[in-house]
Amino acid sequence: MEKHTETASPQDPHSFHALAGEGKRSPLRTYQHVTIGSTKIRALLRYEALMLLVNDLPGLPGLWLRSKLYRSLFRRLGRGVALGRGLVLRQPGKVSIDDSAVVDEGCMFKVRGGEECGIWVGKNAFIGRGALLNTRCGQVHVLEHATIGPYVQIGTYDRLTIGRYCIIAAFCYIGGLNHRADRTDIPIALQGIDSKGGVTIEDGAWIGAGAVVLDGVRIGRGAIVGAGAVVTRDVPPLAVVAGVPARVVRFREERGEEVSG
Repeated sequence: MEKHTETASPQDPHSFHALAGEGKRSPLRTYQHVTIGSTKIRALLRYEALMLLVNDLPGLPGLWLRSKLYRSLFRRLGRGVALGRGLVLRQPGKVSIDDSAVVDEGCMFKVRGGEECGIWVGKNAFIGRGALLNTRCGQVHVLEHATIGPYVQIGTYDRLTIGRYCIIAAFCYIGGLNHRADRTDIPIALQGIDSKGGVTIEDGAWIGAGAVVLDGVRIGRGAIVGAGAVVTRDVPPLAVVAGVPARVVRFREERGEEVSG
């Protein structure tokens, strides 16, 4: 993938410094920009009312009310979506969740950027407890029937795709970015971002618990990444990789049982 550089600075319209106005914007305006992505009072009141009255409501009443009332918060909320309690939502108007998907308790969806940015969760996908899906100026796509385990962290400044029927086990870290650090006269936080183009995990892959998949990596169809591995380069289809950094230890046999679509 081609490497490109995003220049990050306090003047970047999507940086926290810019959203906070370098101290010139009121705490209320900063909260609106970061949390809702809008300065409309009606949007703020709707968000606050739902968070206060419905977000932590337990049991079937909470599931039912969130499935109905949260349609006004999300870009799209499909039929039969189950939303656990205690969700943390940042600019949910840029998040789409398709039919029959399940989002467990304590998950966080965090978006920063324009209308082309966002998070898309496909039909029958499962997002485990405490998972974080995060993008700034990018896109996260979790395709149909994918499973994201508990406390997985997913983030990108580009496009990150989790394929159909993928399994991402608990505590994995997928994506991320690199801060430039070649200068010593200014803080690293102001030197910009090096991005290698996001992450693609193809259909049917299995990422073991605690694995790290770095930015710029493509994991092939049906591949397996061992628990605790750190993946720094592309993984071929049907390969089994393990270690730090991850290396191919064997290949699965092609027997026609792989899910292809």
